[in-house]
Amino acid sequence: MPERPAGELLGIDDPEVDLQALQAEVRTLARRLRGGEPAADGTLPRRREPVLLDTADITPYPAPSGGGGPGGAALAVQRSVRRALRWYLWPVTARVGSHNRAVAEVVETQRRELSAMRREAERLAGETTLLDRRL
Repeated sequence: MPERPAGELLGIDDPEVDLQALQAEVRTLARRLRGGEPAADGTLPRRREPVLLDTADITPYPAPSGGGGPGGAALAVQRSVRRALRWYLWPVTARVGSHNRAVAEVVETQRRELSAMRREAERLAGETTLLDRRL
């Protein structure tokens, strides 16, 4: 059985397709999307942030609501309660936020690894199909 160079495409027998040019274009686009190469206009592509990081940071309480009455008495009570609990709530929510960010990073790492394993499994399935056809 003939040896094939690593990373080469299998199963394309069309003489009009330039495999080397196609592979070079795919590699260039992949490098650019990973942030390793600038686009034609010289700008670097923005890295995609994990969705979980959008909700990682939390605050101990929502934004103050409206005054609610004459003179804003309810708002004054809200502010005084928040000041009284600030020493306790902010450190707790900061720890929860850092935990959420750590979990989001681990989830994103696992997602990338699963995606790579899925691509590898599809590649191997394609190679076994081609080998079965040759036999």
